[in-house]
Amino acid sequence: MPGLWLILLTLLSLNIKFAVCSLTVGFSLSFIPLFFNFIFLCFDISLLLFFEGQLLFWATIILNFFFSLFVFGDLEFFNYFNHFIPTCSHRHIKELFDSIGSLKKLFNLLYLFYFIDLPILFFIFYRPLHRASRKISISIRKVLSVVTIWIVMIILIIYQYHHLKTLPISQRSDSEIVENNGILSYHALDYINYIRAQSGLGQTVSDQDLNLIGNVLREKREQYRSRRDELFGIARGMNVIIVLLESFENFNLNTVINGREITPHLNKLLKESLYFSNFFTQIGPGSTSDSEFAVNTSLYPMISSVIYSDYYKNDFSSLPRILKKSGYHTYVFHGNRGQFWNRGQMYQAQGIERFFSGEDFSIDEVIGMGLSDKSFFRQSLEKTGQFAQQPFYGFYITLSTHYPFKLPASLDPHLDWGGKFASTTLWNYFTIIHYEDEAVAEFLEGLRKLNLLDNSLIVFYGDHHIYLRNSAKKITQDLGLPYHLMIKSKVPLIIRLPHGKFAREITSPCGQVDVLPTILYLLGVENPDIFLGTNVLLQQPDFVALSRFFQPDGSFVSAKHLYLNTRRKLVSGECYTLPDFKLVDGKECLPEYRKVEETLQISDLIIRGNINSAKLKATAQSGKSNQ
Repeated sequence: MPGLWLILLTLLSLNIKFAVCSLTVGFSLSFIPLFFNFIFLCFDISLLLFFEGQLLFWATIILNFFFSLFVFGDLEFFNYFNHFIPTCSHRHIKELFDSIGSLKKLFNLLYLFYFIDLPILFFIFYRPLHRASRKISISIRKVLSVVTIWIVMIILIIYQYHHLKTLPISQRSDSEIVENNGILSYHALDYINYIRAQSGLGQTVSDQDLNLIGNVLREKREQYRSRRDELFGIARGMNVIIVLLESFENFNLNTVINGREITPHLNKLLKESLYFSNFFTQIGPGSTSDSEFAVNTSLYPMISSVIYSDYYKNDFSSLPRILKKSGYHTYVFHGNRGQFWNRGQMYQAQGIERFFSGEDFSIDEVIGMGLSDKSFFRQSLEKTGQFAQQPFYGFYITLSTHYPFKLPASLDPHLDWGGKFASTTLWNYFTIIHYEDEAVAEFLEGLRKLNLLDNSLIVFYGDHHIYLRNSAKKITQDLGLPYHLMIKSKVPLIIRLPHGKFAREITSPCGQVDVLPTILYLLGVENPDIFLGTNVLLQQPDFVALSRFFQPDGSFVSAKHLYLNTRRKLVSGECYTLPDFKLVDGKECLPEYRKVEETLQISDLIIRGNINSAKLKATAQSGKSNQ
């Protein structure tokens, strides 16, 4: 009898933990998600029915501990990324911790509440069950009970999975699954989708979804072709040089602290470039690698997959592939190890001829995670001069500005950023960004010496914000800048045309998926196949979907609104009018919200289904023949 009470109390305790977890992060409680969580927990706990005595006690305590750790991990992950742990993140925990700096930054003492029942249960049941013998008891009644629970759970999973496929695309998001079906349902379905993706089964896309994808992509192509101005083809046949600036937030530009510009050289570059001052990061769990993906494919990173490791076998329509058709050679340069985020294999899928990774560089000067950016740029330019055949596409990934933003003592210029920043992470961040600014200046000078500066289309962009909790408000307050809710997601986008032609600031909101069609327009590419972004030189995007990993699905910026899907329900989220940031009824954001959700899900379908132009043409022809 004590054993049965231990199982029942553990089941009750765990259900309470998942319910409190949902409430803590802003989800409402209703019967269905509570019921699904209960069934899933019954499934996992049902095997305890075969244990008795000491075995039952220790098995129950251990199972409770791991489920509590599971809830704790979900909450800590959500507290940082605004999302529960996707299956892909368990396999990339090292890369994630490298990205955010350390586990200590995620720790929240309040969440130790989720372990408080363990000592209580231990105190109550240790003595009566420890005295009992260790025993495994199997009877027909117990077997039937366990089998019944398992059958019910399997039926529910099958029902959930097929029910989701019948819903409109906008209702298939992960936040909708958690809200309507519970946390454990989300994890179960996420794992099923992962297994299907790895096995190839997840690549099946219905004809209905294929038709929807085809219609959306057709609209994008028509929009791209509908207008032309003097910038179309202005860089035709020129080299394309893209530089990814690690952890580089937009507020650094044109900011003066204690009488010193953080980025004097980049500030000068802005005056001879197309500067997109409202450009937003759109990364997923793949962090920097996702920003590369969005820029090079004009597709959105996924929530539950690291695309660079899960979909490297896909036949992506990418910027390097498109340029190769026009006779370009394609290269990537990065001072980190080649298999970090599986870059080596993914670059092949994107049409990269040669990847110069950390193994190809002399690690003669180290900052943070690896080769210093000044040395990286210097050695990359040497390789560019030796190996790059023109015209070429070159993608250069910086590293020095990665957390923890610390220069070695031998390289520290000991800049004075004022007393308020002394001994803070921001002091180190400003110093490392100032160093990066100098490295960029040296890189541009190196391009000039190679006669590439005015023979190339040169792009600088930031991958993501700095990984500091509540950084946006603190930074803006400390710097005396006007705080607004979008600043944390803003990174720079700078496009320099030869001789600094057509320089101007473009204030329309845009995101990383908009880079590809914008570059193709400048190169004069007539009819690219698959992209979901917008050429922002001629048209303002209908919306900019914010990073799905740091804001729940559906959060966006547009010309009129900022919508933060903080409560996972449209009417409960935060809808602000722009530019005054006035909070209004969530229904005012409804039309844009639905379009955002549909577009994100279409992007997921394109990636999961490995959709290419050939498949879409075959579907279109099949539809015509059936008419």
